[in-house]
Amino acid sequence: MSRKVVAGAAAAGVVAASVFIAGPASAHNRYPRLTIDVARHILGDGKRAVFRGRLMGEHPRCEAYETIRLKRIRHGILRTLRTTITDAQGEYRFAFNPVRERGKWSTRYPGKDDFGYRKRHSCGAHRSRIVWTRHA
Repeated sequence: MSRKVVAGAAAAGVVAASVFIAGPASAHNRYPRLTIDVARHILGDGKRAVFRGRLMGEHPRCEAYETIRLKRIRHGILRTLRTTITDAQGEYRFAFNPVRERGKWSTRYPGKDDFGYRKRHSCGAHRSRIVWTRHA
């Protein structure tokens, strides 16, 4: 009888330790991907630069209605110049006339933690590749 009690206690300890170490099964970590493209790389006077791309994730909560920042890289310094919100499919667009804002460009998604009912969804931060523009 005492062997059964000891074996049962040991099995319960193993189950409790595995739940404690592994964490709850309802937590999800998502790692999205951010794309960028520019309509014109060489800008003339009065020409608009159109940057567009898409935020793609494994979960819809990581794509729709998320904040995207357009950053200019100049002299090694990243500076946020514009901010927009993605649409329901995760697509975004920046259109403006960069007078003196030529250079290298990148977009950034800061990520988020979304705590729903009994579930936790975490969308990791991501930065797009770098594209460039210059004046003609």
